[in-house]
Amino acid sequence: MSNKFIKHAKISEAKFKQLVKYFALDLDGLQIAELSGLNRNTVGRYINLIRQRIAEYCEGNLPPRISNREVDITVSDEIINSNLEEHGKYKDSGIIFGLFKSSNRIYTEMVDEQYSLKFRDIVRGVSPWEAATYSVKYWYEFDGLVEIAKNKYFRLNQTNVHLLNKTSHLNSIKSFWGFAQLRLLKFRGVARRNFNLHLKECEFRFNNRDQNIYSLVMDLVKNNPL
Repeated sequence: MSNKFIKHAKISEAKFKQLVKYFALDLDGLQIAELSGLNRNTVGRYINLIRQRIAEYCEGNLPPRISNREVDITVSDEIINSNLEEHGKYKDSGIIFGLFKSSNRIYTEMVDEQYSLKFRDIVRGVSPWEAATYSVKYWYEFDGLVEIAKNKYFRLNQTNVHLLNKTSHLNSIKSFWGFAQLRLLKFRGVARRNFNLHLKECEFRFNNRDQNIYSLVMDLVKNNPL
């Protein structure tokens, strides 16, 4: 079937546009399937591909100084060992990601597994922000940290004295997290392997909340078909 938005398409362009229209309205897969008359698995597959395009777009639009990042974070062994004992090696640990603001836009970054223990101490308030030492090559300091697990942890970085208009800056971070929480709740659980796609969708929707999401998504898939 000919469809300029999808390679090897099994649905028409009209049906795909209808799917994107409902996606832009932030309906879930089941709602989209019911309204469009498409198979639920088909809808899920295309939504996942759309989220991949959105994630690629978000990553491709990181500020230049962020896109070439190197990380060197150290926390003392004494802090790590004591917290392993206190929290039972974090058996209840979840996904950790950071938030930061640049040029009036909010960006998100998943914390790499090898650094997650160090950031977990900070986001849970076990260690101060100063416990993490950032090298001169590190690409930013997080403005906020979130851990998604059974109990959600959210912590603002209020130690960055270099921020201009600090209150407004941190309020934007809190605003995004409130927005993301509401969106993520409606999915009633997100698989760990797909979490970054959902997170990037939240970032995309928040930063473009005054724009036409349908048009933006259609432009993405037109330039890079699914």
